[in-house]
Amino acid sequence: SLSESALFVLVALRLQDVLSMSEVVEVTNLSLAAVRTTVRDLLSRGLVEWAADDHLRVPDDALQSVTRTLRRRHFLHLGAA
Repeated sequence: SLSESALFVLVALRLQDVLSMSEVVEVTNLSLAAVRTTVRDLLSRGLVEWAADDHLRVPDDALQSVTRTLRRRHFLHLGAA
């Protein structure tokens, strides 16, 4: 099961496509330590990956699963990207 922090990070990446670690901190209002721990967990699960220029993204092969999870948990609405 994903933590609330993980859901916040995933919805931010789902809506913005790519974000740097500092941008994730800014848009989620989580601490840098919390974001680092969460990103490490999401990387190990294959739900995020490093893109160019030290930015994070949801990998293409996880996009559908991540979107479904976010909608089911009411973090993303049907009309959202």
